[in-house]
Amino acid sequence: MGDKQVGTGRTVSVVAKELSCDWGVVNKVVTIYGRALLDADSKRLKDTSAMGLNETLFRREDKFKAKSWCTGVADLSNHQLIDILPTRNYVEVAGWIDYQPSQFKSDLVYGALDMSATYAADYSVALSKVIHVVDKFHLIKLANQVLDSTRPRVQVEQLSHRGTSKDPRNRSRKLLLMRSNHLDKAMGAKLESLLELGDPNVKWPWPIGSKRPYLTFMK
Repeated sequence: MGDKQVGTGRTVSVVAKELSCDWGVVNKVVTIYGRALLDADSKRLKDTSAMGLNETLFRREDKFKAKSWCTGVADLSNHQLIDILPTRNYVEVAGWIDYQPSQFKSDLVYGALDMSATYAADYSVALSKVIHVVDKFHLIKLANQVLDSTRPRVQVEQLSHRGTSKDPRNRSRKLLLMRSNHLDKAMGAKLESLLELGDPNVKWPWPIGSKRPYLTFMK
């Protein structure tokens, strides 16, 4: 009865206390019962052309606070969660994909991922025909990281040191990473002057007052 009680929204700890048994016993029963329900639930695997894999930090365990990761598998066409795997290990994630029905796998056209080399390998091996699609958040994050690493490099090349707290290159970090629709005219002019300061030999291919290409890129 404990498994069904938890299925109605009650927590494992509440049910364990009511049944006067250990939390682990109820949780084990719930896990077994839930896995059987998932295996029998064929409706989760609808006709879809896009699947997404994304890692999430599940918890920190043991005295060293080691990170324990899980993998969310999503049906992006129908906007629903398919499964949560208690790992991000390449072999286990690829094994889960391989276990799925052939029709489900053959219908997939796109495989979304968060720029993880592990998930890219899973798609390449288990679903070799799908087109890899990187989500916008991680793409912009990578672009920001590259920009943030370029700024101090340019400082060292031009000044032979990292610069001071008052150096305009150091004070420009947040401005360089801001979205274009958050920039007013004054901030846009300051950004242009900073870019010219970073590369004084550049010949800008756009007239003053026009829409800057870098602003378009940063949207």
